[in-house]
Amino acid sequence: MESNFFWHTQTTEQAFAGLKSQPSGLSQAEVTERTLQYGANEIQAAKRISAWEILLDQFKNILILILLGATAISLFLGHGIESIAIAVIVLFAVLLGFIQEYRAERAIEALRQMAAPTASVLRDGMEVKIPAALARRAASIIPAVLVPLTILLKISSSPLSNSLTPPAFS
Repeated sequence: MESNFFWHTQTTEQAFAGLKSQPSGLSQAEVTERTLQYGANEIQAAKRISAWEILLDQFKNILILILLGATAISLFLGHGIESIAIAVIVLFAVLLGFIQEYRAERAIEALRQMAAPTASVLRDGMEVKIPAALARRAASIIPAVLVPLTILLKISSSPLSNSLTPPAFS
């Protein structure tokens, strides 16, 4: 297939031909064959960041580094109270940043685990529900797996016209 192939300009038949598919969907044998041919194309889960990494990342902040430098200079000049005050501010900033980032990472992880959607695909002419991860993998290999063949939109104008009954569609 050409790299400048525009799917939106193709007829349904041309799209099916380009995808080597058919209106009844792929057969299970074809799905298996394409999976073997193209391999798994899954989105890799992000590496879990440990609490230590999050804590150490707080010290990469330029403001924290400047304050640590100010603490060292203040201590070197004999201003013990000032250096303690700056160190407490640094500790507070690092602790606050760590808590916020740690909670955000755990919330994102919890959301990933909660979201286990399914997708409807056509297999041998029958609609089948499969895990969305498999559908994403299939869609990246075969763009039309998740594309509806026909979308029928029926819009009721009754709320707009204040009529009590919606119009009948044929």
